[in-house]
Amino acid sequence: MAHARLPRRGSIATFGEAAAWLRSNPVLFVLAFGLALVEALGELVGLFSLLAFFLTVFFDGIVYVFAVGEAFDRPTELGEATSQVAGRYVMLVVITILYLVVVAIGIVLFVLPGVYLALRLSLAFPACVIDDADLAESLRTSWEIAPGNLLKLFGITLFAILLSFGFALVTLFGGGTDVGTVLLSIVFTTLIYPVVRLSYARVYLENRPTPEGESAAVQS
Repeated sequence: MAHARLPRRGSIATFGEAAAWLRSNPVLFVLAFGLALVEALGELVGLFSLLAFFLTVFFDGIVYVFAVGEAFDRPTELGEATSQVAGRYVMLVVITILYLVVVAIGIVLFVLPGVYLALRLSLAFPACVIDDADLAESLRTSWEIAPGNLLKLFGITLFAILLSFGFALVTLFGGGTDVGTVLLSIVFTTLIYPVVRLSYARVYLENRPTPEGESAAVQS
């Protein structure tokens, strides 16, 4: 298992690099677009919403594998990524459900605790996929390494929200309709959501645990 870390970047630089990674892997556009269509169908049929949840978990895992390939200049094949995620899928679903429950409880407790917990545990997902961590290890790793990156993680998320808000304003001033809202959701899932996940993966790769005595960073 490779334990090298990436050089650190700020929120905007991380988001920009992640966007470049997405452009380098058009297959992620295709997968994200397919996911967006399933989510859109979920607005009409509840069963598709459930399907979208499970597909999102799998898609996120694939994104993390591609992030490692881009970060360390190792070409990634979709079949390879799919196989790796399939081996971690049940664990990812468990982590996702636990994450959603914990964050929901935090949000009920006056919102801010929910935001804090969401950021503090957000790196558990790439830890699970990238470093084959189990449930406890994934959560513990995220809990330990996220504190020094909370502002960065928040900045990445906020930047994505602002972009989404910009799209929403365009839809609104264009005579917002239900169709426009659906199209906005498809655009966000296809173009922005993968970049957020790639960004989170990069933050994890900057801070992943390293064996004692091993170099902590890869020089750019």
